[in-house]
Amino acid sequence: MCLCRPFIAENYEGWQSCYADDPIWRHYSTEPPLGVNRIRPIYGINVPTLVGNVYRRTNKRIARFQPNTSLVLDTDCEVTHPGYKSANGIVSEVPHGTPQADDPTLPMSEMTFKTKASGDGTVAYWSLRYPITWKKSGYDVKLTEVEGAGHRDILERTACLETCLFETCSTPVQYVEVMLESVTYSEAWSCCSMCISCCCCCLKCLCATVLGLGVGSVFVGLTWRGNTFTSEPAIPKFCGGERDIHYRRRFILGVTQRDLDEGNTLDVCIRKAIQSDISEGPVAYGTKVVSLKMADLFKAGNANRQDINVGESSGSGHTFKWNLKWCPANDAGKPNFD
Repeated sequence: MCLCRPFIAENYEGWQSCYADDPIWRHYSTEPPLGVNRIRPIYGINVPTLVGNVYRRTNKRIARFQPNTSLVLDTDCEVTHPGYKSANGIVSEVPHGTPQADDPTLPMSEMTFKTKASGDGTVAYWSLRYPITWKKSGYDVKLTEVEGAGHRDILERTACLETCLFETCSTPVQYVEVMLESVTYSEAWSCCSMCISCCCCCLKCLCATVLGLGVGSVFVGLTWRGNTFTSEPAIPKFCGGERDIHYRRRFILGVTQRDLDEGNTLDVCIRKAIQSDISEGPVAYGTKVVSLKMADLFKAGNANRQDINVGESSGSGHTFKWNLKWCPANDAGKPNFD
């Protein structure tokens, strides 16, 4: 009735038209949204949260044309419930102290209240957690409760952002562990293959030394979904001998169902290092970027010391070896390699 007092009529009429008389709001304010089955509430908890006020009547002189009320906050009241705090007539939930229903879907007579928590500083804990009651109607509801996050600053919390990205972005259904083993490349062989292809190994090395070729490091580059991964630089043999890769050789790549369905590719190549210890540089002479469909790699399964030829010709000898190991994503979308 206080809302109907003079000078508050405009506010009351707005509330009446936008909420009380709105059939959609009246029906769906506590019901799950139509057409949405997967629901992920994200909210902060355990921040002191106002849940009520205590008023007392007072004698007050009525001033003409001025809002007035006979109720004021009871600043002397005490709330005897141990799970709540009162101060100056304001009652608040207590972080880690206010008892909440462990399972709000149960009948009141069967509820237990071992959970101790408060809301996000604006909304009470029970209201924040209310969507969990929709599970009994068959909805897929998973709550993300962020400890100590306020009503607004939750937007910058890592847990909130991770949940949003997990739900809105394509999540991996498979992971592949790429283990680079070795690289085989000879710049001398690339530049002068027509001239020295018939030479023995020692003569090739001698020709490379005289010509000043074969000096420098190479590394393996992988590009997946716009991200580039590189191995350590390795100094190849003049004659195209195999060099092991010891460091920066293990990479785990997430593969979504869309990647498999749309034929997305893993691009691989051998690159020439601009310095012996820096994995930066152009595609090595005589080689090319090779695109491998991830769906084909997945169908082939695990691979052990598989040769990948990246030479411009099939007999160039420019290759690298890798091991591939596939692992399905767990329920959290994470890999679980042994």
